[in-house]
This record gives sequence, C-alpha cells and structure tokens, in this order.
Amino acid sequence: MGQSNKPSKRAKSKPDIANKKQAQRKKNTKGSPTISLPSRITTYTLPPPNWPSSLPYLSTSHLDPSLTPSQHALVHPLSLPQDPTPYVIQTAVTYSPTINPLITITPITDPSHPAYSQHGLFTTRFLPSGTHILDYTGLLHSCPLPTCSASDYDLAFLSRDASIAIDGQSMGNEARFINDYHGVNDAGPNAIFEEYFVKVKGKGGKEVWQARMGVWVKPGLEAGIGKGEEILLSYGRGYWKARGLGGGGDVAEPADQDSQGKYLSQEKIR
Repeated sequence: MGQSNKPSKRAKSKPDIANKKQAQRKKNTKGSPTISLPSRITTYTLPPPNWPSSLPYLSTSHLDPSLTPSQHALVHPLSLPQDPTPYVIQTAVTYSPTINPLITITPITDPSHPAYSQHGLFTTRFLPSGTHILDYTGLLHSCPLPTCSASDYDLAFLSRDASIAIDGQSMGNEARFINDYHGVNDAGPNAIFEEYFVKVKGKGGKEVWQARMGVWVKPGLEAGIGKGEEILLSYGRGYWKARGLGGGGDVAEPADQDSQGKYLSQEKIR
C-alpha cells in the first residue's frame, strides 16, 4: 500500500459513521482510555505557512445552503444528545488571530514515504495522549451533494441518519493534510477523529451549542506524539475499498482497528 498509489476511482459521498464508533464510546465509559477534554477550546483563525493561496482557510466549517432545518438543529442543538453520551466542553470557545502553535504543514522529503513530494501535518511540540490537536473543517453539507461526489476529502459527520458530511477539498484547514498511517507507521495511527460539542456565540451574542469534528492524539498512546513527528490517521476500510485498494493498499487494516469509513485524502495539494 502507499499513498502515492493514486486511487483507481473516486468514491461517492456517503456519510457513514460506523456503528463501531458508538460501540467504542460505550466501551470508553467502562474504563478504556478516552480523549482528554480541555477546559477551553481555542480556535486559531490565521492560515499557516505552506497553506495553498488558492484555497479559502476556514477556522470553522462553512454551512452549505443544502442543509435542511433539521440538519441545522443537529449542528447547533438546543439540547445535547444523550445516546451515546457526547464529549462536551462547557466553556465557550476562544478565537485567536494567530496560527495553531501545535502543528505545521511540512513537505514530505523522504523518498520512501507514500506521500513523497506532497505534504503532511507534523507537530511542533510533544502532544500527550488524548490531546485535542485541531478540528476538521470544510464545507458542511447535506448528502448527497453533487459537488462533493468526487471529493476525496469528504468526512461523514454526526449520526448515520444525519446525512451530513464535511468536505475539505475546496476549503478547510490544516487537518486536510493529515496522511494515512499505512506505509508510514507500522504501529498504526497516532491520532483519531472524534466529535464533540462546545459553546459558541450565536445571533445576538447568545451562547449556543455547536457540534465539531476534532482530531485528537490517540487515547491510550503512552508515548503520545513527539515533537516533529507526523500526525497520522486511519482513513478506514471504507475509504480504501471504495478505491479498489482493499483494506489499505497492500497492507491489511488490523482487525481491531476502528474503521470509521472513508475520510480525508491521499491526494494532497502540492
């Protein structure tokens, strides 16, 4: 397997948060490692170095007109969902007109790397297990959406019945540069996707809940992610199978790997 192997075909936009996510959440309530909820989330609004000049930078996802009123209500709920129990940050989000100090977009210069000559996302400091790194942002849209049907950056969001996804192909943030771990780290991914809810300022300055998709250092990863290391996710079996590459190119996805469907892309902006 390798991220340099271009997919033989593109997948249709199918929001499909796997049932395994709910099972994993229930498992976490019984003592398994969980993410570390910070007391406050800071959203950084300045594009970082190496950001493509042709791409709009989004500190938070842009809501597409395709969203229905009921979908809007899922993204900004009046009350929090109860099953599964959500991750919640009670303090209102803080916005900072600076770049995210935890990460950097870096060209891949190692010829053995599957994404050689493209880009990856690396840490600028040590990040402990469970740390919130950043959110995944893009065009938050209803599915299916014709303009996203050929996207390799479309990420299923919220429940299976929500029919919502976040597409980072034409707009987004640093998270769109995160590579899959196959061919890079035999130990597996060092980061995961996990949704959470946080308070933001709505109309008239009133605080409202907002659902977000976060990228977190993998819970239970004792070594964390060291300074200067590449952040790596699992794109999931669905992503690779949709591209005719089985469980992940030439490397099979481990049986216990939480396969979250098709996420992100191996085709990076050069």
